[in-house]
Amino acid sequence: MKRRLLFLSMVYAIPICAHELPEEKIFRRIVSNHTRALDNKNMYDQQLNKHALEGWDAALLQVQDFVYNNSKKEKKYLLCCFSDIHKANTVLINRIEKIYNQCYGGSCDADACKKFSQKFEAIAHKMRLIQKSLDWVASRRAQENQAIRFVQMAAQFVGATARKAALNLTIHG
Repeated sequence: MKRRLLFLSMVYAIPICAHELPEEKIFRRIVSNHTRALDNKNMYDQQLNKHALEGWDAALLQVQDFVYNNSKKEKKYLLCCFSDIHKANTVLINRIEKIYNQCYGGSCDADACKKFSQKFEAIAHKMRLIQKSLDWVASRRAQENQAIRFVQMAAQFVGATARKAALNLTIHG
């Protein structure tokens, strides 16, 4: 997960100027809040921090605001993709919390863990599809291209978290 974040920081690097750009603030907020909320060694060792999850959700909503305010040509498509990402993130978090409360409390069997793992893989697959579909979207406007990159980054973070949740579940399930 840490290697992915390092890779993301290189791929989505934004030029740093004497003053911090709004895009740079959003980028930093996405990375730091995702790390605080969901970058645990094992997703099920401890309960998710509600305050950190609120920060992660606020970072995602900041991406939505950026897309809404800075895209014209592709606004409808980007907002549709973002809506799918946000819904998948909500489902992912709810399922991780449910597994923590149910399965690791002793009342969950191997079949239920396998079912949850398959659902996590489905979320990860959907996020990969969104990323691939956005590879073909481009604009002449720099701000709109940045909005596209932010939506791709959100999909990558949610997809990576879903894959990690599935992996942790199969290892410890």
